[in-house]
Amino acid sequence: MRGGGHRYEPGCVVMIFMAALVSASAADDPTTAEKVQTPRPLAGEVTAVEAHVENGVSVSARTPTLFPISRELVFDNYVVFPDGTTVHQFRPPTLTASERVIYSDTLGKVVLPMPVNQLIADDITTTTPDGCNLTRFTFQTTGRANPNQDGGAYSVSYALYSFCPRSVAQANRPSLIIPGTSGTVAFPDDGFHILTVLLPPNTSIPTNFYLGISANRSNVGIIMGAPPLIGLSCDVIDHPVLACGATLGGFPDQPYASFNAEFFADDDTCPTSFVAYRNDNPKQSAFLTGANHPIYDDLHLNTNNCLMTSYEVMVKGSGYYSFELSTSCGGAAIPGTHVEQPVTATPGVPNKLAFKLDPPVHVPQDLWLSAMVNNSTAGIIMTGRDACTGHTADFLCDPSGLVLLSPPDNLQEAFDITITCVGSPPVGACCDMFVLDDNGEAVCRQVPQMNCPFPPVGDNIARPKWVPGA
Repeated sequence: MRGGGHRYEPGCVVMIFMAALVSASAADDPTTAEKVQTPRPLAGEVTAVEAHVENGVSVSARTPTLFPISRELVFDNYVVFPDGTTVHQFRPPTLTASERVIYSDTLGKVVLPMPVNQLIADDITTTTPDGCNLTRFTFQTTGRANPNQDGGAYSVSYALYSFCPRSVAQANRPSLIIPGTSGTVAFPDDGFHILTVLLPPNTSIPTNFYLGISANRSNVGIIMGAPPLIGLSCDVIDHPVLACGATLGGFPDQPYASFNAEFFADDDTCPTSFVAYRNDNPKQSAFLTGANHPIYDDLHLNTNNCLMTSYEVMVKGSGYYSFELSTSCGGAAIPGTHVEQPVTATPGVPNKLAFKLDPPVHVPQDLWLSAMVNNSTAGIIMTGRDACTGHTADFLCDPSGLVLLSPPDNLQEAFDITITCVGSPPVGACCDMFVLDDNGEAVCRQVPQMNCPFPPVGDNIARPKWVPGA
C-alpha cells in the first residue's frame, strides 16, 4: 500500500496539483480541453458556456429568469403506466401498504424554463441502500413557464441516470439510464401537471442517481426551489449553462436548485439508510496520484454514529484502484473498509465505483479516505467544492512526510465521495427562515440536519441552527 510512489516536495505542491488536473483531462478525453468548474448561477440573461449542438439545436441560448407560482395552484394529475400508457386522473395514486416515501421535495414554488430539447437533471439521494426496488416517482411541470409567453400542448421526456448525465458526451448518456425508468409523455394543454411514473416490477436503483428531463418546445418549465424534506439533493443542477454544477443563484439568496419530485419504494426490499457524506461532481478532472501512491482526503460526516453500509468514489481512467478509510492520514485502515477494483474505462467517461460493506462497519465522525491506482494516467475525481452534507477541509494529504496539498486557488481540494449509513439519521428542530408558511412565517420542523436549510452550508454567521434531539 505504501511503496512505489513518487513524493511531493512542499515547494512543488501547487505545480504538481495543477499539472495533475491538466494531465487527467488530456488523458481521459483527448478531444476536450476539460476545465475544473465551480457552480454557476442560472440568472437572467446568463449566456451558456458549453456552446455545442445537441439534436441539431445549438446550446448557446440565454437562460430565462425564474417565475414564481401560487401556493394555492391546482395541478392536473397524469399517470404513466409501465406499458407506456398515459391516463389523466383527478388525483394521484394512493400510497399502497407495501410502499414508503424514500425521497420528497414538494415545497418549491418557482418555475425554471427548460431549454428546447436540452436535458436538465437534478441529483437525488434516497433513504435506501443500493438495490432498492423503486415502484414510482413523480415530478411537476408546466407548459407556460412565463405566463406572458405562448403555451399550448407539449411533451416531456424523462429518465433516471446512474450519475450526472452531462459528465459524459451526449452519445454516451443513454448508457447511464437506469433500465425501465425512461419515457416520454404528451400533455394536451399548457397547465400545471404532476406526472406519476409507475415502474415495472423489480426496477432496482442505487441510493444516488439523477432525474433528467427535457421538453419539446420553448416556455416549458420544471417546478423547483426548495430543499427536500426526505432524502438529499445538493443545491446544484445539471444544465447546458454548466454541466453538473449550475445553481439558481445560490441558496438562500435565491431558490434552492432542486426539482419538486417524490420517489416511492417497495418497503419489503428497502431497509432504511441515510447518506452521511456526499461530495459529487463527476464532470471534473481526476487527480493523478502517481503509480501506487496513496493520497488522502479528510472527511467529516454529518453524524457521530455511522454504521457504514457502503461508500462510493468517482474515478477516471483505466487502472487497478484501491481505497480504504482510516482515522488519520497514513494511518492503519479501519478493518473492513479496504476495497480494490480493476476498471477498464471508456476515454472521457467517469466510473462510479460502489462498495458494499457486509457486515456494516462502525466509523467515527472524522475520517480520511485513501485513494491509490496502479498507474500515473488515472485517478479519483476532484469535485472543486465542499460536500453538500458533511464537510471536508480545503486540502489533501500525502502520507510521505505528511505533506498537505492545498494550492492557493478558488477550488475546494476534495474527492468525489459518498458514504451511506444503515438506519435513520438523528433528527432535531429546524426553524426554516426561507421556505415559509402561507402567512410568510418561519416553519419549525423535526428533521435530520441535512434536511434543514437554515443556516445554509458554509454560512458561519450567528443564526438559528439545527438543534439535535429537539
